[in-house]
Order: sequence, then C-alpha cells, then structure tokens
Amino acid sequence: MNFLYLLNYFILSIFLTLFGLEVGIALLFLLPFKKYYIILQKYLAPIWEVEGTFAVFYVVNLIATYPLAVPVIGALYVFPALIGGLFLIARNAFLAYSEYADWHKDVHLKIYSLATIIIAFILTAIVGSAISGNGVNLKIFMPMFMTMFLNPFNLVLFASIALLGIAAASIIFSITELKYASAIFIAIAIIGMLYVISIYMHYAIMNLLSAPSILIAMIIFLLVVISLHIANNKISGILFAAWLVSAINLFGVIAYPYFFGGNINITDFLTNSASANAILNITIIGGTVLTLSLLYLIYASYIKKENK
Repeated sequence: MNFLYLLNYFILSIFLTLFGLEVGIALLFLLPFKKYYIILQKYLAPIWEVEGTFAVFYVVNLIATYPLAVPVIGALYVFPALIGGLFLIARNAFLAYSEYADWHKDVHLKIYSLATIIIAFILTAIVGSAISGNGVNLKIFMPMFMTMFLNPFNLVLFASIALLGIAAASIIFSITELKYASAIFIAIAIIGMLYVISIYMHYAIMNLLSAPSILIAMIIFLLVVISLHIANNKISGILFAAWLVSAINLFGVIAYPYFFGGNINITDFLTNSASANAILNITIIGGTVLTLSLLYLIYASYIKKENK
C-alpha cells in the first residue's frame, strides 16, 4: 500500500473529525440545549482557524500527491465547491458576529449553524461521489448534480456524519441529556454506513471482513469509549476523537486503491517517484508542526483553563 496515500488519508481523517464535531455542535445550536451554548461556543472560537488550516493543508497535499487528478477533480467538483465557498463566507461571518456582537447572539448562532450544515451536506456529496461514483459520468467527466446530492449513499452518509457529530459533541462536552442516546446514534450511524458501503463498494466490505482482528479491535475500542462516557470519565472524549480518526483511516485502507465505486485506481494518479520523497518529508514536517500546534491549542484553551 502506497505510503503517500495513507498520509493523505491521515490528514483528511483529522480534518473530517474536527469538522464532524463542528457539525454536531451546529446541530445542537438548533436544538433546545441552550444551557450548553457558552461551553460549545468556547470550543468554536479558538479551533475554527486550525480546522481551516487543516483543510488547506489537505488540499495542498492532495494536489501534490495526485497532480494528475487535479483536472478531473476540477471538472467534476469545482461548481459545488464554489457554492460551498459562499456558505463558508456566511459561516465565518456569523460565527464572528455570535462571538463579538452583543445583540441577537442566538440568531447569529442559528444562521452559523445552518450555513455549517449546508457546507457539510455539500462536502459529503463531493466526498461521497468520489467514493461511490454517484453523480458523475466518468466517460466524459461530466457532473450530474441532482444525482450527486440526492442519492442513497450521500443521504445515508450525511445522516451518519450528523449522528456521529452529535455523539462526539455529547461525549466531549458531557451533554448529560444525550449520554445514553449518543451510543444509539453511533450504532445507527455505523449500521447505516456499512449498509450503503456494502451496496456501492462491495469490495471494501470484503476487504474489511478479510481482516476480522482489526474489525474486532475497533469494536472493542468503541465499547470501551462508550463505557467510559457512561461512567462520566472525561478521557472518553479524547478517545472517541481518536476512534473517529482510526475509523476514517480504516475506511481508507479497505477502499484502497479504488475510487468512484471501484472504477478508478487512485495509484494511476499518484505523483512520480522523483517528487514523492520531497512531498513525503515536507508533509510529515508540516503535519507534525500543525498537529503539535493543535494539541497546544487544546491544552491552552481547554485543559489549562479548566485547571485554574
């Protein structure tokens, strides 16, 4: 298995975990959990710039790792990406308004939440299309936008991400009203994703079943996290984030080396060997600095403040 592929997927897994948590927070802002608003908002204020930096870091690494795929990605996904960019502007603006404006904070948070959820839906459609092949005509590299957004794979994937996001927010921020519901959300999300993957990516399910020890380890890991959460152990939040990162990377492993529902071999688009070492070294150095910065931010913004 190509190491550049794994490294690119690892960066993606960190971004998706951070963004999935933000989607969960956005959904909670739309639900009657007002007493948690201050706690949730304290997370968003310092973390959203780091999350954006991870997104940019991933896109740069994606272009460097798969330079031959750039024309294909541009032809298929530039329009939905631009639409998502418009909602990103609204998201950033209303997040800032909710933080610094002294009026209509609840309204600003709700608009921020709606924009974030729309961005998540667009991003899910793009990623889901690249995974399953839905919404694209690969013979002429033409997007089919209605199919891209409204297909069973994308809808189930988005619903699963939303449920995992709410569960992550519940576990990390100790939302007591959702202590037991979060376990149900996780189970529904996993079952839903496994179901649509089995339909659209049968080869991935076969790869997963061929490594039962890894599957069992992931299940045990998750059960430990849920048990610690029910026991009110704060480390459960960190462990669940680690589980999400691991689960996304596991999906990358079982899907390798195919994209678009098995119709394209991703290794055909990899950079040449002359550039691979330079990209690998720069990505590892940059990723290490970025990860250490994120860890320090978490320590300074949450752990140290809580200990005062």
